[in-house]
Amino acid sequence: MILLSLILCGEINIAEASSITSNNHLYSRQTICTDGSKGYTKLGDINYDQKEEYERIRRGENLIRSQYKFILCEGTIFDASDEPLEVYLDGSLFSCGENNDSFFESTSECVISGGTEQVIIGLGKKKFKAKCQY
Repeated sequence: MILLSLILCGEINIAEASSITSNNHLYSRQTICTDGSKGYTKLGDINYDQKEEYERIRRGENLIRSQYKFILCEGTIFDASDEPLEVYLDGSLFSCGENNDSFFESTSECVISGGTEQVIIGLGKKKFKAKCQY
């Protein structure tokens, strides 16, 4: 199991956000999990939602939040063969299940496997790459 509670260094100035809209579109690619809650079943969907929010912040449409919680559907095996999980937003928290604060508190597993890299943290030329070994 992996805990990803991250606060990364960013260069977006909150004061530059000229027009603020709601964050209704932040979790647009969530789906209904087997337990009936909303969450993600694909790494690509999490990456897409993060990239879209990052761009809205960059354009000044949304303010930066102190935390972004991405709920992974419990009991899901996430395949990183085609696309690893990329962390784009400062303060990102990836939770295994709706009622958990971290992977460690979950009674069911969320597993990221496959590929040569499972998680990439950061934007631009300097990236921190985490490889999961079991």
